[in-house]
Amino acid sequence: MSITCTSPWPGALLLKRFHEEERLLQRQYPSFHLQYPSHRTYCGLVGTLRAYDGNPFVFWLSLADYPLQAPDLYIIEPQPLYAANGLPLDPAAMGSCTYSAANSYGHVQLHYGQASQWSPATHLKTILRCGQVWIDGYKRHLRSARTIDREIDFTTFSDLDH
Repeated sequence: MSITCTSPWPGALLLKRFHEEERLLQRQYPSFHLQYPSHRTYCGLVGTLRAYDGNPFVFWLSLADYPLQAPDLYIIEPQPLYAANGLPLDPAAMGSCTYSAANSYGHVQLHYGQASQWSPATHLKTILRCGQVWIDGYKRHLRSARTIDREIDFTTFSDLDH
């Protein structure tokens, strides 16, 4: 299997990294799996995280530039996501720095760190942990009507381990 790769990582090394990441995920995040690992443009990780109340959220991590750049993290289901006021999430209205408005597919993109803090050694399980913290904060927002950012423990986002 060959990888069309735009990064300086050789295809075989990149595929090995993807499979190692998938192995690491199996203990904590067994629903996540690679999609299209041999197609660099569309390669990604997809799976389900459950909020503390058991509600499922399906995530997609685009791995097109991973590990050299931080993967984009999207919630692809449920869609759309609604705020406590019953309207679709609007980060501008809520003053949020942790997510962006839905993309052209209707998926909300989560922000889990600054690009300048990214390290190629960061594992995907760390990014998924940030996704878990975000959906738990989102669910608390629905109960409290406080902004999502006020419901999130940002130390999780600043402590991206490797």
